[in-house]
Amino acid sequence: KLVGEFAVCFAVGYVVLPEVLRHYLWLGAVRGQSMYPTLLGYQTDHDWVLLDRISVRDRRNVHRGKVYAFIDPEDEAQMVIKRVVGLYPDVVRTKNHELRAVPPGHCWVEGDNHEQAIDSHSLGPIPIGLVFAEVPFVVWPPRRWKALRVEIPEDRYCPSAEALPGGKLVE
Repeated sequence: KLVGEFAVCFAVGYVVLPEVLRHYLWLGAVRGQSMYPTLLGYQTDHDWVLLDRISVRDRRNVHRGKVYAFIDPEDEAQMVIKRVVGLYPDVVRTKNHELRAVPPGHCWVEGDNHEQAIDSHSLGPIPIGLVFAEVPFVVWPPRRWKALRVEIPEDRYCPSAEALPGGKLVE
């Protein structure tokens, strides 16, 4: 009986659990300061976050204001974490005060630390297909445990160019 219980524990712990984690939930270490103060990414002090792949299987479940992990459009071997500010057919006011339309199949992403972020301001809208996972929680270290807030910077998002007087749209 003890051998049977050990075999079940082994199967769950070393076969089933890694497969579940690989396809549905991951943990990721935050590196870099583009999402500071929401996420810490210092070399000696960084957050570990939950990467929820289940919630983004259907890309229609990507929402404004939430934080997501993306495949880096400039290096597909890398992952980046940013906040979605706009989705098609939104118009976003850039930090240079230009109005940018989000094209179909894309999203506008920004780091919370605008001084340190490489985001849609430099890359343009990101293909929605690069969304890898939602980042709903900081899970480590324990002093930083928290659910990430849904936030949309008020000075960035507007539902249409017509909503802004004299707004000139950059395509």
